[in-house]
Amino acid sequence: MPFKDIACHVWAIDGYDDDDTAKEVNELYAAKAKLLVVANNKESRNAALKALVEAARQSDVTEEQIIVYGGFRRHQKAPEHMWIEYNGVIYETMPDYDLHKSVATAEFRKCPPLENLPFEASGVAEYKTYLTKNQKSYLESLS
Repeated sequence: MPFKDIACHVWAIDGYDDDDTAKEVNELYAAKAKLLVVANNKESRNAALKALVEAARQSDVTEEQIIVYGGFRRHQKAPEHMWIEYNGVIYETMPDYDLHKSVATAEFRKCPPLENLPFEASGVAEYKTYLTKNQKSYLESLS
């Protein structure tokens, strides 16, 4: 599975190193999502996002802080779209897309450019965590 085949949540949770790790992240994410009970409010969605990231992350973290965002719609157990903010830049992807980056603005924190339908303010969850080694390595490979 090349980078263009991964889901947005795989990138946001762990980055991309190889097909096997990406598959493992995706499977752990899906298994955890089935177990979640998520209310239609920001606090519950923040907790769900944190649980998903912590359950599925495979690579070690660096000391560099990021924010993982997840856009939920009503009654979803897991985000419909996920993206990260690192050093003032929003990074996101979707299947069939390369990594997309844009300046982190209030607008893009709520709805990044690859997402066509904006999320309600209470639908965007946030989890402050750390850049993974896989994310960092992938970003460095693009420079």
